[in-house]
Amino acid sequence: MRRIQTGPVLAAAAGAAVLMALAVALIGGAVTPWGGGSEAEASGTSIQLVEHWNLVAASRGGTPQQVVGVIARVESIHRWNGRAFESWRRTAPDFANTLTFITVGEGLWVEVSGPVTWNLPPQGDTFRPLNASGFQLIGWTDPDASAADALVQLRAEKLIGWDENAQGFNNFDPTLPGPLNSLAQVQRGRAYWALFDLNTLPPIGLDLVFDADAPVDVIPFDADEVLIVEQEGLLRRFNMNTGMPTTTLIDIRNDTEFRGENGLLSAALDPAYGQNGLVYLYFSVAGQNRTRLLRITTIGETQVPGSEVTILQIPQPFANHNGGRLVFGPDGFLYLGIGDGGSDEDSDGHGQNRDTLLGSIIRIDVDRASTQTPYVVPDDNPFVGVPGAAPEVFAYGFRNPWRMAFDEDTGQLWVGDVGEAAVEEIDVVVPGGNYGWNILEGDECFGGANCNSAGFEAPIATYSHDDG
Repeated sequence: MRRIQTGPVLAAAAGAAVLMALAVALIGGAVTPWGGGSEAEASGTSIQLVEHWNLVAASRGGTPQQVVGVIARVESIHRWNGRAFESWRRTAPDFANTLTFITVGEGLWVEVSGPVTWNLPPQGDTFRPLNASGFQLIGWTDPDASAADALVQLRAEKLIGWDENAQGFNNFDPTLPGPLNSLAQVQRGRAYWALFDLNTLPPIGLDLVFDADAPVDVIPFDADEVLIVEQEGLLRRFNMNTGMPTTTLIDIRNDTEFRGENGLLSAALDPAYGQNGLVYLYFSVAGQNRTRLLRITTIGETQVPGSEVTILQIPQPFANHNGGRLVFGPDGFLYLGIGDGGSDEDSDGHGQNRDTLLGSIIRIDVDRASTQTPYVVPDDNPFVGVPGAAPEVFAYGFRNPWRMAFDEDTGQLWVGDVGEAAVEEIDVVVPGGNYGWNILEGDECFGGANCNSAGFEAPIATYSHDDG
């Protein structure tokens, strides 16, 4: 969906004033508070928001409704995604709200109609966008610090804060004389505009962590080891201290088509792996133009010969866009991301076809898998009993959902969907959601065509190829 691009995100007369002041700040001068005043009072677990506008760090993750909870005085929330504002208003219909999910600790503009107690986010390292350029809105989750120290930690050029009592900006710019700097300290739970210049960042050094061949995934295994999925068809244990392999747990190289985007693409340990030794693998089958979801039993450090059970096979019309990651959800069911079948532009229209598993994320129950009944469809899957829809499908409209993971705190499923030629996207998956491909690519109409984005789930974040 399209983002709101300009000032209406701050809305009404007060919002227009805020936007005007921010524009003055971003142009490059020192900005002093309107009328002075100090920041609102804070306690050990919360900060106090005052009527009108506040810059804060999100106290928790979730939808805006979940973040706000029962606080009736919160009128609107706005987030800067690096290019435009996304907004949620209490009184607006759902289709008009472009802010659909909030990550704990991120910076937000919050409009309130009276005093509000706002819980502090969990203390931790303040998040700095890796590809940040220009002004970014940063939620401060570290302990309180001087503005000078915060600037060094963020590797930013300047900071602009917000004086809630005065409803005006204050700033810290090391190139200006001290008296012109009105921001002395950053406070946990508040948010700040930080100016980043990618040209001034120090070079990034890389260290060899694991000496693996064509690694595509890393799976926690025990206190000292991880499992690394290698595309040619190996699942090997690696010591985290030495970075070297200790043993090969599974070898399916003879069954794996290893070329281009084909190969062993993902693996998942059964939630009861410690008791049953079950491992699930998703790979391209050698010479067969299909992918296979396979279960293998292991004992100790080796696979059990003859224990293979084929759970699912998916015809693949082309050699690319096979997907995809295997992951068990907190509900105990197995989720698998599957690409749209390949070629380009989704020429066969799989993304918008609910009757195929291609271009979707599926959800199945493999707890009692056998040769006769390899899996069961959960009764609460969104398309069970829906004519013209595969009951395994949990969500659809994906191009190539390459990697996904569940948030341990919220239980939400996050997925990275690979774009065609213009936009990469990250989505939070909802049951039955349609994520737009090939009508949308990320948050844009695919191929520059005009389209109607109503009814599609908007991505949480997008990354344009114009950015690198």
